[in-house]
Amino acid sequence: MENNQKHEIEIDLKQIFGLLLSKALYIGVIGIVCAILAFSYFKFVATEKFTSTTQIFVIDKATDKLTASDISMYSALSSDYIQLIQTRPVLEKVIAELGLNMSVDALKGKVTATKQGDSRIISISVVDTSPVVAKRIADAVAKAAADQIYTVMDAELVNIVQPGNVPEAPSSPAVMRNTIIALILAVFVACAVIIVRYIMDDTIKTSEDVERYLGISVIGSIPIFGEEAMANRKKKKRITLKNANSRNQKAKNNVRLSENAVDIDMDETKKIDTDEINNSNKNHKTNKGKKVN
Repeated sequence: MENNQKHEIEIDLKQIFGLLLSKALYIGVIGIVCAILAFSYFKFVATEKFTSTTQIFVIDKATDKLTASDISMYSALSSDYIQLIQTRPVLEKVIAELGLNMSVDALKGKVTATKQGDSRIISISVVDTSPVVAKRIADAVAKAAADQIYTVMDAELVNIVQPGNVPEAPSSPAVMRNTIIALILAVFVACAVIIVRYIMDDTIKTSEDVERYLGISVIGSIPIFGEEAMANRKKKKRITLKNANSRNQKAKNNVRLSENAVDIDMDETKKIDTDEINNSNKNHKTNKGKKVN
């Protein structure tokens, strides 16, 4: 029983694979169209955003001996520094200094802070639609955060290691990456729809389906002309009648040409006979005149 089930599953998988191959053109067209639409949107419609990054280095109060617990403490302090950078006092100071027309929550959504491994260097990144504004905010956040860390955390010194940069290229949207993702998703969805429709379709189309699903041997089958077959037959019939009419028309034209040729020959014959009679009469009159003289 298990072998039969495995065999049926294998046959179904082969049929699904063959079905996907037969629909490969449609799947490819859908994928390409979605990729073109995604590329057009992210390239020409989506708003570009720029990221400026600055770095600060926190120097804690020195101790005579550095132990493992001190290293662990520095790592924990770095996490505290990151949280402190996005606090309301720091962000309000930045808004007031630059005269930004935005709320604290809006500015907080633009600012991210991360630490570089186990080091005490903290990177502050700011995202904005203007590269110049992104740099100004990054520098202001670094300065305000340094003052806040020095005051609140009782650090010995906070240095700005690297000022913010003016980004030349946008950090988002990633046009090519999003285009490839759209292509893959479109192909996946198209394949999923085809497979689901195939699984939900329980109609029996061939004699092999009868034997496979019902276990009944097929003795014979009666062909049924569907609408497409009837349309093809009518089309062939029209073509045959058209060819026959064309042949009949050619035959009629040939008959007309033959009749015209006969008429022309009769006219030429009559003309020749008339000319001969006239010439004969002239000769007769001439001979008669000579005899009289």
